[in-house]
Amino acid sequence: MDKLMKDRDNPRPQAGFTLVELMVALVISFVVVAAVYQTFTTQNKTYIVQERIVEMQQTLRGVLILMENEIRMAGYDPLKTGSFGIKTATTKQLEFTYDDGTGNPRTIRFRLYDSTSDSDTDANELQSTAGGSAVAFHIDDLRFAYAYDADGDGDTDLQGGSIIWGVPNSGTWYNLDDDNDGDIDTDDTAGGTNTLTTVDLDDIRAVRVWVLVRASRTDGDYTDPRTYVLGDQRYTPADNYRRRLGQATILMRNIGV
Repeated sequence: MDKLMKDRDNPRPQAGFTLVELMVALVISFVVVAAVYQTFTTQNKTYIVQERIVEMQQTLRGVLILMENEIRMAGYDPLKTGSFGIKTATTKQLEFTYDDGTGNPRTIRFRLYDSTSDSDTDANELQSTAGGSAVAFHIDDLRFAYAYDADGDGDTDLQGGSIIWGVPNSGTWYNLDDDNDGDIDTDDTAGGTNTLTTVDLDDIRAVRVWVLVRASRTDGDYTDPRTYVLGDQRYTPADNYRRRLGQATILMRNIGV
């Protein structure tokens, strides 16, 4: 009984946390939560960026495959009627026909257009076929250049040992690779140099296509620093869209045969 009374009069100290310990625990918890949040934010941004890059690459790949398959058919004329071939060839537009397999013409036209005004202003949709269907969106620019055999010797015309990749302008043709290094880049004159050559549409032997695709949404942490060369066009956006540029050289195997 005396021991019980003594323990009651002198209770043992209770275990607990001091204010300093609580503050230290809170600081550590805050640091851990902040680190986890930062990691999540960074990984989420990376995921979004990669998703947009994949989206652009898929669009670009699909557009180039579609255009290659169709352009190779230009002028296909198994019955030798002479009714099929290139109808329009400019820096912004290519239109041609070929036998659809029944002797009737299939007309294909590639160009950019705006869904509201059907103009080249703020164009962002790739139009295919004469019916005007849109086959790709978020296309910043589409350009064409052409290799040709204007002298009729059976080979594409050269200048300085390099193929002339030309574009027509008001009936005059311009060579885009005017430094003759085999590449079309910022070292060349924008718009090309006059070739003083007359080119008929039936002289065209190959088409070079440039397609510039942009992401569907802006990225506030990114500013596009590049200058893109698409044929006779120089494009320096300096905005918050990510982009991918693709090009293809397509032989027109049914023209001039």
